[in-house]
Amino acid sequence: MANRLFAQEGCDFRPQFFEEVKEHFGAVPELVDFQENAAAATKKINDWVAQQTRDRIRDLIPQVLEPATRLVLANAFYLKAPWATPSPAGATEPEPLNVQGKVATDIPMMRQKAHFRYAKRDGFTAVALPYFGGELQFVVLISDAVDGVPGVEAKLTAAMIADCARMDEKEIALHLPKFKFEPPTLPLTQPLQALGMTTAFDIPPGSANFDRMAPRKPNDYLAISDVFHKTFVAVDENGTGFVEKVVRRQKF
Repeated sequence: MANRLFAQEGCDFRPQFFEEVKEHFGAVPELVDFQENAAAATKKINDWVAQQTRDRIRDLIPQVLEPATRLVLANAFYLKAPWATPSPAGATEPEPLNVQGKVATDIPMMRQKAHFRYAKRDGFTAVALPYFGGELQFVVLISDAVDGVPGVEAKLTAAMIADCARMDEKEIALHLPKFKFEPPTLPLTQPLQALGMTTAFDIPPGSANFDRMAPRKPNDYLAISDVFHKTFVAVDENGTGFVEKVVRRQKF
């Protein structure tokens, strides 16, 4: 995991704020100049993201940030985990998979017969594949119906997922898709506001209060303006590669 603050040079941030995030989150502040060269500052942030994610995530911030930007908080999470029981590469063969419950498409399907945590549930089957070391596992939920994924998603809760992680082991013949995907950058500003996170975005105007980060003045104060999220996931015979990146932008 990696965290970093990109702050406007010359801005009146409270020293204790920088000290706290450095001590507790390892987020070392780096001074940039959004006001005079927003393009260079944006490139520096995107380059840092690419470096921290082994070049898996590029151009997280899709466009040049506004000169009014005063602070960018970037969080990166990178996981490369091998299976406890790798799938034989020679056993992978094309098999049809119903994409979005509609179109059957041939994709590489990994095959192996081994002991995994397994259970039948209401409307779906659950399988848990342990990673090497036993601390993490990959939980797969397979809907009984071809078009049943939305129904399974509607049942997702923390308790349900925890229950699927504590299943009994059984010997099963596992056919698991081999896949890799990198969705486009996802803006989270509107979804977060819809969930009720409004004052941080200065809704209504004048309500944002980040005074403990930088002195708040009546017409000169910090507020979150954008949140971007991007993910990269790859699953193959050897294990899983996963990258998650979040950037929050604040401006005066």
